[in-house]
Amino acid sequence: MFRYRILQLQVPLKDKARPLPHLARAIGVPPRAVRSARPVRLSLDNRRERSVPRWVFQMEFELDRPIPESGNVVAVPEGDARPPLLESPGTLDLPERIHVVGAGPAGLWAAWTLARRGYRVTLHERGKAVEERYRDIRRFVKERELDPESNALFGEGGAGFYSDGKLTSRTRNEFTAQVLRDLADLGAPEEVQWLAKAHLGTDRLQLYLKGLRSRLLALGAEIRFGSRVEEIDVRAGHVRAIRANGVEIPAECVVLAAGHSARDVYRMLDRVGVALEPKGFAVGIRAEHPQSLIDRRHFGPGADLSLTGPAEYVLKAPASRGGAYSFCMCPGGVLVPCSTARGQLATNGMSYSGRSGKFANAGIVVPVDLTAEGLFAGLEFQEELERRAFEMGGSDFGAPAQSVAAFVAGRADRGPLPESTWPTGLVPSRLSELFGPRLTEALASSLVSFDRAIPGFVDRGLAVGPETRTSSPLRVLRDPETLRAAGTEGLYPLGEGAGYSGGIVSSAADGVRLGVLAKRRIA
Repeated sequence: MFRYRILQLQVPLKDKARPLPHLARAIGVPPRAVRSARPVRLSLDNRRERSVPRWVFQMEFELDRPIPESGNVVAVPEGDARPPLLESPGTLDLPERIHVVGAGPAGLWAAWTLARRGYRVTLHERGKAVEERYRDIRRFVKERELDPESNALFGEGGAGFYSDGKLTSRTRNEFTAQVLRDLADLGAPEEVQWLAKAHLGTDRLQLYLKGLRSRLLALGAEIRFGSRVEEIDVRAGHVRAIRANGVEIPAECVVLAAGHSARDVYRMLDRVGVALEPKGFAVGIRAEHPQSLIDRRHFGPGADLSLTGPAEYVLKAPASRGGAYSFCMCPGGVLVPCSTARGQLATNGMSYSGRSGKFANAGIVVPVDLTAEGLFAGLEFQEELERRAFEMGGSDFGAPAQSVAAFVAGRADRGPLPESTWPTGLVPSRLSELFGPRLTEALASSLVSFDRAIPGFVDRGLAVGPETRTSSPLRVLRDPETLRAAGTEGLYPLGEGAGYSGGIVSSAADGVRLGVLAKRRIA
């Protein structure tokens, strides 16, 4: 057999499920001559110069006879003899019992990979199982009673559970590929392994999380929900124990995957002498628009959305125009309060699997660099912004909001605010009073530039504030080869909270990487 890869195969929208005839035509052979074919990458090409959107496949296929190579068709060399990723021997000598802190993507995949490789894993999660967590969030929206341990950011699944379930990642490697294979094994559609902008939806994520939990338990892992790790006991540069809910537990190895919003964890790490450094982050607004506005701009007035799905956007303004960029865009989605402390307000967005809502939303955020102002300057800046927003929203988890047009013009709204999906009520506000002159100017200038890309972005938009949880304002220093915390034996910081990933896939891949580094204990 001769194996090849076609780098760009254009396929009409209606033929997404049957690319083989188009592949055969492109390489000049009858369809029956293609012995096997599998997608490697799939994206939607909806560039403005193209009158009709098309799917673009990258595919590997096999033939009985060789064909000429070209710029678009290349031969695939024979694979090497390396064992499958989870069966690799590993080099990191870890004790048999490992405590994993945090059940977000990094913690879950670290626990799952380590358990599959023969380790005895105890997973600690400060929040609740996903079913109970869902009920707590509904109660919060209805009664405005926030549970600081069970909310849109804390609990089984972590922050990723309430942010659409996007599976995009800037990095494609063997670790991210393993995460996507695992998700397909848990019941996600097979195409998540090759679709460029795959997403799961919050409703489906609940099912996959339950399945992952069952896999962990079947492998002998112990899962402790409501287990808030308050302290890691570090003596003479070695982890000796953890304290969870006031109880000390001996521990030689701790995988720390607490997430970017566990602010108490950062302060605890500094207190016990774990090395941290400040890093940049971004803050801004959640912008909400009619989804039809985005669809029409990207697909034109006559597109069949049942074939394309709702349109997405990625926007970035040059530094001369404010330097803001879009973040966590949710087509057909809803706005979500993601506060983790009473007296503080933060926003987020999510979509269900159908992405069928009337509105699109995204964070529009500006980079902030306070690294020269001290270790906790960024974290304190986030907290202060959230406190002011809570007060502006009526101190009842209402959100300060303003039409984008009024925000850009520097004036108060003269009429009612645009319709919104924000669930706990909006309070008309001047968001410049929340953000101050520098951030306001950068956001307003960027929004004007975005209106050139998507006409109506200013006139038909709603700004809700603040978006503060884009990434961690701190990084836990670690060895790039072993992933061990700098100067602390037995501590392995992972994921977004440690400052080394962004999003579900890259965070989970960080967990897989540690598990594969560990010496395999299964013969």
